[in-house]
Amino acid sequence: MTPNTVLSAKWLVLGVVLLAAWGLGAASAADPEDRDIPYWQRQIEGKGPMDPGGWLYDVFHAMQAGDCDTMLRRIGDGEAEGDSGAFTYHGRLHELGGCAPLDYAKAAEFYHMAVERDDDYAPLLLGDLYLTGRGVPRDGDAAWHLFRRGVLHLVDTADEERERRLWSMMGARGLPGELRLALDWMRELERGGPAKQLEVALGLWEGDDGLPRDRVSAVEWLETAAEAGLPRAQYELAKWINMGRAPEKTPGRAKQWMFKAAIAGHTPAQIDLGLRFARGDGARQDDVAAYAWFLRARSAGADVSEHLPALEQRMSEYRIEWAERLAKEPSPGRLHP
Repeated sequence: MTPNTVLSAKWLVLGVVLLAAWGLGAASAADPEDRDIPYWQRQIEGKGPMDPGGWLYDVFHAMQAGDCDTMLRRIGDGEAEGDSGAFTYHGRLHELGGCAPLDYAKAAEFYHMAVERDDDYAPLLLGDLYLTGRGVPRDGDAAWHLFRRGVLHLVDTADEERERRLWSMMGARGLPGELRLALDWMRELERGGPAKQLEVALGLWEGDDGLPRDRVSAVEWLETAAEAGLPRAQYELAKWINMGRAPEKTPGRAKQWMFKAAIAGHTPAQIDLGLRFARGDGARQDDVAAYAWFLRARSAGADVSEHLPALEQRMSEYRIEWAERLAKEPSPGRLHP
């Protein structure tokens, strides 16, 4: 499946409407009898303070009675309590019109506040506004980032029964199955192999292979692959940090990722560290450590013939033997930059 499919406006709009209207945040328990319960009630269950007197309880009953004043007042109370769902509800009212004026810019404002408070569905709703240019400038990259955040959260929080109900609802209403494909694609990245995550990270940085240019997500995927233990991803992340592509990361983190990749046997990382030690660039000047890293790279099949002679000319026989011993040790501290 291609990311173009994930970004298809048709399924994104339908998917967002589906998520917002049917409330996939309903309680994960799946009693077959609840299919006869109104969808708003299913949405509210497990979504917020539904005890009598809670703001969401009152909003639900005010909606059934057509009491817009009470709805808006109690949603405001939920916002005052800091409940992210209240901001999402408020934005939805402005997006649909009715109890609040139809105002896409106002809807986007409330969705932004909900996203800042880590609401489940606000990223999907706000992403739809960015995708269609309603109330905000049309921005495919922003939409991609928001949809990715929302869909991944759904994948992370949905158990098998909850997902089954989603697919059942989609099939029963004849809606397209692209949302399921998108979830599968996102799951492959989030829970799949780090090699795929690395591939997507590189594509997102440049906007290659049909992927949108999303450098924030690119760094996130690369870090995910690196943390999963993929040596090349660790090497690339170290390079990106040194190149300023991940400004929130410190040079110290770059050294740690480069060392991890090199110890794992990634020859470009080993050569990189050898050069840094030899030149005193980004590491202390240390001929023994430099020579040891070049030997490790050579034992893995890399051609380091251009790097060794200059070191050998200024190293004693004892220091060369020392480096040879270090090159054979599993993880010598002396080789850490």
